[in-house]
Amino acid sequence: YEHVNKGSLTTRRHSIYANGQLVALRITRSSGGNDTRYVYRDHLGSIDAFTRVSGEVVERLAYDAWGKRRQPDWSDAAGQQSSAVTPRGFTGHEHLDDARLIHLNGRVYYPALGRFISADPFVQFPHNGQSLNRYSYGYVLMADRFDL
Repeated sequence: YEHVNKGSLTTRRHSIYANGQLVALRITRSSGGNDTRYVYRDHLGSIDAFTRVSGEVVERLAYDAWGKRRQPDWSDAAGQQSSAVTPRGFTGHEHLDDARLIHLNGRVYYPALGRFISADPFVQFPHNGQSLNRYSYGYVLMADRFDL
């Protein structure tokens, strides 16, 4: 649940989850115009689109290979595109749009450089030298690996 005040307008967002994944949002506005949005994801769990109950697409989102937001037509996101509905995006994680970072719940990621800016607090396999680089992820194979 999220309660957002912007000036005289109030928006309430109720997140609906199934099997640990965001599947829908119920949005209530003080100005009226309540809405339910359904979430569509890609193979990495990144949010691709939101639809209304009718199936009408109301918002599309896109990311480059490193998670940086871009326009749905794959052009660069001038000023960075952000969702009007949720801060969630690449691999389902929270985008901190003002700072242009992605919060991955254990570490913070900077998609413009394709690098973590905080070290992994856990070394999973200390006998493997690749695990000792605490700023890497998935043995540097982010294209097909992600956290839930």
